[in-house]
Amino acid sequence: MGANGDTHGAVLVARSDGPVDHRIHLFWLVLFGIGAGVLVVAVFVARRLARWTVDPLRQLDAHAAELGHGDLSTRADIVAGPPEVIALARTFNNMAQQLDELVRSQRRFVADASHQLRTPLTALRLRLETLDPTDSPSVSTTRDAALQESARLTRVVDGLLALARAEGHRPQRQTVDITAVIAQRHEAWMPLAAENRVELRVDTDLPLSASIVPGHLEQILDNLIDNALDATPAGGAVTLGATATRTAVAIHVTDDGPGMTEVERQRAFDPFWQGSDRHSNGNTGLGLAIVDQLARASNGVVTLEGAPSGGIDAVVQFSSPTD
Repeated sequence: MGANGDTHGAVLVARSDGPVDHRIHLFWLVLFGIGAGVLVVAVFVARRLARWTVDPLRQLDAHAAELGHGDLSTRADIVAGPPEVIALARTFNNMAQQLDELVRSQRRFVADASHQLRTPLTALRLRLETLDPTDSPSVSTTRDAALQESARLTRVVDGLLALARAEGHRPQRQTVDITAVIAQRHEAWMPLAAENRVELRVDTDLPLSASIVPGHLEQILDNLIDNALDATPAGGAVTLGATATRTAVAIHVTDDGPGMTEVERQRAFDPFWQGSDRHSNGNTGLGLAIVDQLARASNGVVTLEGAPSGGIDAVVQFSSPTD
């Protein structure tokens, strides 16, 4: 440009945008590669996570199907997976174990019940088959024997019904005055104890209570007192007592009988089991089984321990109301 403002020439500056475009394309490729890598990693992690979560559930579903088809020995062997699935597997295994024990118990119970019912029925049938209608003394003798077998059969059936009700019924627990119930059952059993020349004592006067299904404690004490009076010889004593701790109440029915061995005490709660010295007294072998089921219905525990006198101390423990 001259002094007077005239333009004499021009300078043109130009630069190629190729490098910029190349750099932009490179950035896009890098971003695409990163995105593709992230997507691949995400898919891989998602598949592993899905397998980690779903595979244990599929295994558990397969075990549940096996259990549903009657395979009570199946157990979930899940050791990996979400904590919730592992907890579910443990719950499943506990349920399967309880079902297995319940079915085994029921099968054993049915077999024992069939045997116990068949014995008096067979004896009754044989009595009737050998009956001579023309022999009056024979008729009278057979009639008495048939009535005895019928009474035995009735006791077995009544015991089976009581045990079935105890196993299948789970009503709500309530606070029960144990001291009052013990005093009530003591008064009810005093006449029979006096008839057997057995002293029936009460060794507690403390106000005690526990969380028990209403009516169950009376049945428990009736069975235990009946067994204790049956085992105690004339001149002996049966003692009803109760003790308490901060969390539980223990009820004791102690007799002066011959006692039982450790093995016998462990087997005594099996339905229809009887000691070697109790086969001829009309005992059905269901009393302690009923006591055990009634105690369990109230979250209680019953045990047989040796008494200082050599007899049996039947102990039933229940949770205190504040526990």
